[in-house]
Amino acid sequence: MNRDNSHIDEWLKQQLEGVELTPAPEMWEAIEAKMDARKRRFPLWAWVSAASIAVVSLGVWVASHSVSSSAVSESGAQGPALVESQSPVIAPSPEQSVSAGSAEHEANVGLYRAPIPSTFPSSSLASTSGVGEVYQGLLPPVFEPYSKALSIRVFRLEPFLQNQLVVSAPRDSQRSDKGPWYLEVGFDQNQTGILYSAVPVRSSYIHKNYFDRVQQGEFSLQSARLSFSVQRDIQEHLRLHAGLAWAQNRRGQSFDFQDSMPASSAVGTVADAFGNYPIFGYLSPGPRVQYQGQSTLNFLSIPIGLSFRPEAGRHGNWVMDAQLQANLISGQGGKTLNYHYLTLEDWSDDAFQTWFLSARVAAGWERELRPGLSWSILGNMQGAMTPLYQAGSAVKAHAWSAGLSTQLIWSLKGGRP
Repeated sequence: MNRDNSHIDEWLKQQLEGVELTPAPEMWEAIEAKMDARKRRFPLWAWVSAASIAVVSLGVWVASHSVSSSAVSESGAQGPALVESQSPVIAPSPEQSVSAGSAEHEANVGLYRAPIPSTFPSSSLASTSGVGEVYQGLLPPVFEPYSKALSIRVFRLEPFLQNQLVVSAPRDSQRSDKGPWYLEVGFDQNQTGILYSAVPVRSSYIHKNYFDRVQQGEFSLQSARLSFSVQRDIQEHLRLHAGLAWAQNRRGQSFDFQDSMPASSAVGTVADAFGNYPIFGYLSPGPRVQYQGQSTLNFLSIPIGLSFRPEAGRHGNWVMDAQLQANLISGQGGKTLNYHYLTLEDWSDDAFQTWFLSARVAAGWERELRPGLSWSILGNMQGAMTPLYQAGSAVKAHAWSAGLSTQLIWSLKGGRP
């Protein structure tokens, strides 16, 4: 069968050529209404413009909230908190804009506001920077070219903003300072003495009655200590201090006895630091010892310590102090008993160490006399941690003292010590 239908198409073309049909009037009105609706639609450029404006507005809003968060976090860490007013921001009118040189009640528009006092120093309200400078570096990168457009000239606040003011933390309050410095002058009045003990491996070098004779014939005397120190607060109620001190150890002596002489042998033995040998027996009584006097020991100290000073009322503090001291023996005078022969002899430099360590503890109360000056009174105890005598001695001697201390403390920055 022939499937070519082109002859039918040709026939229809010939029959319908020149034929015209007139549509019904209501059909034409419906077509025109649809054509008018299509013409009223927004063009593509209008949609693009609206979207751009929305994106820019959203970016400015996000940037402004970034400035708010940054300002609040910095104020919490470094200074007084910024106050946010509940009232709306009032924009300046052109006639209210003034030059940056105005000195009375001028400030930048800001995100945070606080009530203005009735009288306020004009210098604290003057500023020449614009808000656009605040946004510099805070806007998203895409908006950085437009940040200058946000700049607003400084303007007079009083005519239209009586209850608003940008508040910022002062620079001085943002500096971290652990505390002021102090200067202290102290004076101790103590009972002083020396404690003697034997070195176990050399106990045979010591006369059998030596410790009894010393205990019966020596007694403590009062002595002084003068100190100067520089102090600094390192934490609340905790203070570090270091300085210089001069101290004296004094003992009274009253000897009146006659004791046996020791017998010693150098065969197969080693001498101690003073040339004595172990004692293996005692002979007839030796020379009589009679003496009334005192012996002194002077030394310079470098004390380093910590004190804990919790508050004790409005104008006072409790004081608990601990020190470690390096001491240089600067002089001595008087006599002492020889621990081997029990004879009286002069103290000499050869008998002592050049340096020895000591510790000091004190506790008491401090009272503020006036701003920047306080006075304290404390009980103290101190003692040598290392022996006074030379290494190799058969006897260990440790100086000690206990008594009262009084101090004057000046704050080098003023205020309460």
